[in-house]
Amino acid sequence: MTTSGQVKFFSDPQGSAPQGITTGPDGALWFAQSNGTVGRITLKGKVTHFSVAASNADLQGIVTGPDGNLWITEETTNSTRFANHVYRLTPKGKVTAFTVGSGPTWICVGRDKALWFAERDANAIGRLTVGGKYTEFPTNYEYGGPSGIALGPDGALWFSDFNDRFGIGRLSAKDTFLFFSVPSVAGEFRQITAGPDGAMWFSSYLGAGVGRITTQ
Repeated sequence: MTTSGQVKFFSDPQGSAPQGITTGPDGALWFAQSNGTVGRITLKGKVTHFSVAASNADLQGIVTGPDGNLWITEETTNSTRFANHVYRLTPKGKVTAFTVGSGPTWICVGRDKALWFAERDANAIGRLTVGGKYTEFPTNYEYGGPSGIALGPDGALWFSDFNDRFGIGRLSAKDTFLFFSVPSVAGEFRQITAGPDGAMWFSSYLGAGVGRITTQ
């Protein structure tokens, strides 16, 4: 553990490029890694690992589902081939794999209590019920690549574009897409989240900054 000011850093000797992180149903923090494992870390820094996929699987997004389990996306295998899996991991370590569209990245829980995720390679938004029913919603936006996704205060799903084609997208509860450009910013937009001000906030990897868009 390394401490600097008010920051504490907990090293994970068995870890490999942790990406998504979420608070689990047990109060611990759970994080997805690029070696096919999911880590669990307590507030005191004790780490436990769970093997979820192949050792070369790049697990990215993770969220606690309405069923009390962890849901994880696998974007690529060995960082070269887009994958097509979402995994369910119980707090006790039982894993179930679901086949979905290509390149799932970040994942969230929708207003309908289903799991929603961006499919970067498929240029689509995916929906998976806790029972395993999968539905795909193509954006039909040429060369787009959805990346981050989050539930907005307006009940719609808001998502960011990795490929800089449209910037920020919105999928309504009636399955209607809207796209919003982000002017004068080199994007490769990554994660997006609802802020306490009722707007959506997103990260710009190439723009080295953070953006804000209102739901209007």
